[in-house]
Amino acid sequence: MAERAGWQPRQPASSAHRDDGDIARGRGIAYARYVHSKFPGFGAAWCAWVADVEVNRRSGELAVTRVVVG
Repeated sequence: MAERAGWQPRQPASSAHRDDGDIARGRGIAYARYVHSKFPGFGAAWCAWVADVEVNRRSGELAVTRVVVG
């Protein structure tokens, strides 16, 4: 999934101010497991998502530009 999503390791952003214009870009991940039967049950299905997002710093408008599911 990391390969399909084009995941690249990167260094944390420095504390120095950078002017990247009005658009800030980011990436998030989510994971879910469906558990079948009573707790603790057993895993019946797993899924993960990688989402690329952009936010306009001036307007606050948010856009999901890509989602990869695995």
